[in-house]
Amino acid sequence: MNVKRFFVLGFTIILSISLLGCQRKALAQTPSSSIDNQSNGVLIAYFSTSEVVNRSLIDPNVDATTQASIVIPNMQLIASYINEAIGGDIFSIRTVKQYPVSSNELNAIGYAERDANARPELSTRVENMDAYKTIFLCFPNWCGTIPMAVATFLEQYNFFGKTIIASTTHFGSGFGNSIRDIRNLAPDAEVITGFSGNGRNAQNARADVVRWLNTLGLN
Repeated sequence: MNVKRFFVLGFTIILSISLLGCQRKALAQTPSSSIDNQSNGVLIAYFSTSEVVNRSLIDPNVDATTQASIVIPNMQLIASYINEAIGGDIFSIRTVKQYPVSSNELNAIGYAERDANARPELSTRVENMDAYKTIFLCFPNWCGTIPMAVATFLEQYNFFGKTIIASTTHFGSGFGNSIRDIRNLAPDAEVITGFSGNGRNAQNARADVVRWLNTLGLN
């Protein structure tokens, strides 16, 4: 009787361990449309023009510089360089609306949203913001500041006690007013001026990003 009980108990333990292992594997493989699953207290949130434009309007026969340079996803690249160096979860800030691919049209909308202090609706959301202490916020300089979609993102969460490290790509204007505006939108966070690079060089900026990260002592 004791032998039988021992066998049943042993089988139950083995089965439980096996099921737990399967459950962990399933969780690790569960896909997410907006966030990766590598939580270490670091969130890398980025807004990339290439992910919010109407890509069906892209003309492959037209130079990308006349189509808002959306062929190369600059901020997605910067976010990936940070992730490769220090880990963290990657989150894409995406809008419900789609933007035009024409530089002239996109600039006109960007200025109109900025001047109206608009808050474009987002299609993605961080469900567990409390799990993060450090947020790398990556965005292109739109019309001298953050895209208004980033303003929407900042107003959706409580950043008390968190550190926001801002990074941007631009075509000569640097951060513009973006650091000031981020501090106004997240007054309870420590906002640090981070990496700033020319959007034309994003594909070759990995080494520059790593050197900058080394100054933070995080990697």
